[in-house]
Amino acid sequence: MSMNKTPMPRLTRSLAVAAAMAAAVIAVPAATPAYAASVPCNDAQLVSAVAAVANTGGTLSLAPNCTYTLTTAQTDQDGLAPITGAVTIQGNGATITRSSADPFRIFDVNGGSLTLSNLTVDNGSVTGASEFGGGILVRNSGTLRGSSVTLSDNSAERNGGGMTAFQNSTVVLSNSLVTGNQALFGGGVNSLSGSLTMTGTTVRDNTAGFEGGGLEVDGTATFTGVSITGNTVTGAEGGGGMYIGGGTLTLQSSTVSDNESTSASGLGGGIELDTGTLISRSSRITDNTSAGPGGGVAGDDAGDQATFSSTVISGNSADSGGGVYNETGTMSLTSGAVTGNTAVDAGAGLFNTGQLTLTRVSVGQNILTGAGATGAAVYNTGTLGITGASILTNRATGAGSVTGGLYNDGGTVTLSGSSISGNSSLAAPGGVYTTVPFSAVGSAIVGNTPTNCAGHAPVPTGCVN
Repeated sequence: MSMNKTPMPRLTRSLAVAAAMAAAVIAVPAATPAYAASVPCNDAQLVSAVAAVANTGGTLSLAPNCTYTLTTAQTDQDGLAPITGAVTIQGNGATITRSSADPFRIFDVNGGSLTLSNLTVDNGSVTGASEFGGGILVRNSGTLRGSSVTLSDNSAERNGGGMTAFQNSTVVLSNSLVTGNQALFGGGVNSLSGSLTMTGTTVRDNTAGFEGGGLEVDGTATFTGVSITGNTVTGAEGGGGMYIGGGTLTLQSSTVSDNESTSASGLGGGIELDTGTLISRSSRITDNTSAGPGGGVAGDDAGDQATFSSTVISGNSADSGGGVYNETGTMSLTSGAVTGNTAVDAGAGLFNTGQLTLTRVSVGQNILTGAGATGAAVYNTGTLGITGASILTNRATGAGSVTGGLYNDGGTVTLSGSSISGNSSLAAPGGVYTTVPFSAVGSAIVGNTPTNCAGHAPVPTGCVN
C-alpha cells in the first residue's frame, strides 16, 4: 500500500535549514582568551607570573618603572622560569635585575618565543657548564623579539655577556641598547649560527677577554642604523667592535667607532673577520684602534670575504693596515673613502697580501709613522686592482720611510683611470714603488715627493718624473 507524502513547502524548508545552522553556530564554544595579567611591583609576584605563562603562553604587563630584584635561581642558572611557550612582557620602563652571590641569568628562551618591550635586563651572570648568555639565553629554535630593551652589566664566563643565541634561533632587536656587558667571547652578544637582526640599536662599552668586544657573529646578521661604539677586546684574537667567525654580517647605514683591540697578538680594532663575510653599505668605520694589525677592519684567513660600498673608513690606527688589513682573503671597496688612518709599519690606509679591489675610492691623508716604514696609502704583496681611484696626499713621515702612495713588493697590480698625486715620503720614491713591472693605464702619477716613481727600478710604465 502506497503512502502519499506531501512535500514540505520551500519557505518552511529554508527556515528549518537556517534554524539548524544557527543552532550549530551557537553550539561552537567560544575561544579561550589568551592569558594576560598586570604584575605589581613585587619580586615574588613577578617570579610567579612568569612561571604561570612560561609554558602555556600569555602577556604580562609590568608595573611602570619598577625594579624587580631576583635573589634566587628558579632552575639551574635561570632567574625566571624557562620560556617554552609564546610569552610577551610589556616592561613599561621596568628593570629586572639580579642581586645574589649565586650566578644566574634573567631569561632562558628554551624553544619558545619571548617578546620584550621597554624593559631593562640587568646584572645577570652565568658560570661553569651553563656559561651562555649572562642576561638572556635563546636556545635552539627559540625566538626573541625586543623593542626598546636594554641589556646592561650582565656577564658570562665564556659566551655572550648580554645575550647568547644558539643555532636555528631568531633574535630581532630594535631601538635597543646593549651596554656594560662582559664575556670571553662576544662581550655584548654572541650569535651562534642563528639569525640576528638589529635596527636602530646601540652596542657600546662591552668587553670581551678573547674575541668580539661588542659582538660575535657566527651565524647570519643584518644591522641597519646600528651604532657599535666604545667596545674593547683584550685577548689574542681580536675584534674590538665585532668578531665575524664563519658568519655573514650585512652592515647598512651603521657606524663602528671608537672600539679597541688591546693585545699586540690580536687584530681588528673595529671588525675582525675569521673565515667570515662582511657586506658594508653606506656605513662608517671610524676611530678604532688595534695594538696589532687592522685598526678599522682586519682579516687573516683565506676564507674572509668583505665588500664595502659607499663606506667611509677613517681615523683608525694600527701597527699595520690602519684602515684595512687583508692578509689572505678577498676584499673590495667601491665608491667610498679610506682617509686619515695611521699605522706604524706598513699600509696606513690599506695593507693587502690577499686580493683587493678599489673602484672609485678616495684614499687620502693617511699617515705612516715608523722608521723605514713602507706604503702610507697602500701596501701590497698580493693581487691589487685599482680603477677610477684617487690616492692623494698620503704621507710616510718616519726616518727612511718609503712611498706615501702605492708600495708594491712582488704583487700583481692593475692600475687604470686613477690618480696618485701629492703623496710624500722621506726616501724616494714618494708616489709609487714596485719590484715588478706594471702599467699605469690612463692614470696620472704626478706631484709626489721626493719623486713620482724614480729611485727604485722598475718604474711603472706611464710614470714620468
